[in-house]
Amino acid sequence: MSRKGFFQTDALLSELIRRHEANPSATRLTARIELEAFPNIETQDAFFGELAELEREGGIKVVRRRVAGEWTATGVSLLQPEVLYRRLGRDPSRIAVAKALSRVRQRSDLLAGAHEVIDEVGAAWERGVSRYGIAPLDDVSLGQVLDLAAAAGARSLEVDVSEVDYRTFSRRTARDSKALERQLPAVVHIMMTLFPQLDDGLKLRPAERLASAGIVRLAQPLLLAGPIVLDGESLPALPFVGLPPEEGSRVGLSGPATYVLTVENYASFVRHVREISSSDGGLVLYTGGFPSRAALAAIVRIASLADVPIFHWGDMDAGGVRIFRHLELALATCGIRLRPHLMDPQLLRDLGSVAERQPGIRRGQCTDSAITTLWDLIALEHLVHEQEELSPTRPL
Repeated sequence: MSRKGFFQTDALLSELIRRHEANPSATRLTARIELEAFPNIETQDAFFGELAELEREGGIKVVRRRVAGEWTATGVSLLQPEVLYRRLGRDPSRIAVAKALSRVRQRSDLLAGAHEVIDEVGAAWERGVSRYGIAPLDDVSLGQVLDLAAAAGARSLEVDVSEVDYRTFSRRTARDSKALERQLPAVVHIMMTLFPQLDDGLKLRPAERLASAGIVRLAQPLLLAGPIVLDGESLPALPFVGLPPEEGSRVGLSGPATYVLTVENYASFVRHVREISSSDGGLVLYTGGFPSRAALAAIVRIASLADVPIFHWGDMDAGGVRIFRHLELALATCGIRLRPHLMDPQLLRDLGSVAERQPGIRRGQCTDSAITTLWDLIALEHLVHEQEELSPTRPL
């Protein structure tokens, strides 16, 4: 019997229906009557009168127990849910869900695999629970998520697309500028279901996966320091310069660089530029955290032009090694080998601390990589270390 007590008929019946829909095979569903909660005798008499009528119709059975020597109604057991549906003026969940989903199913633009997603959502909704964060019967949100997932997946397969921010992408695709931010995990999960060929084994976070498709919360500038020119023209003497990532093709080299270093976090980028590379001829690029598609293309292009050893310096945590691996795979397509800088297993053992949360990566997910040993250490021992805690050093 449910511990929560009831003294209003509709609330009690709704609770029995909720529990029935959550577990249709259950045969002993009982709700407790809160005998002390009735405000007056009239309310109590009306309540028990309604229960007696429902019992005569075969919908429920009133449970009676001896209390202080007298037989007293203490609960209600469900017998025939159809009687309760009629009393509440409600459709069974399977009918309400079918009606809601029919508006989505009848669309002609659904991708292969979308109907399986809809079936999965419907099965959860019939039990009265959300799926992918989409509340039961919210067919509008489900339609938006399917639209966003399809459009994001299509962008991921395109070779050359310009970056777009979340709200612009969401407004153009779902006619709601905030839909993507509200349903971000659902959009990416369903995108990966509809486009299984996108699975590269990296287990990227939702925002990282969208960034790889050129969809970003707010586009980070491409920050560079070192021997560079723009459109073949020399630049003023500045510690570093910034430009939109999609303009990376306009960057060239003014002379040889001693190395290329990509840096995950802004503070560490600035420190390395000011303390190290201003005097050692290094070419340093800020990735903006997980690099967007445009930033990644610019990094690969500039690394190819430089033709010198390239390193990456980032956090020693799950996000940091995912970023390294993402860069490593992109550079490898051009025959460039990426090396870690200040991302060393022994350094992590010496300076790291145990993370409060599970890292979200597993041992063996990242093989044949310069970061494999560090990846496995983070996965097994849950050690983490932020790069800002380290002072910059030369990679060579």
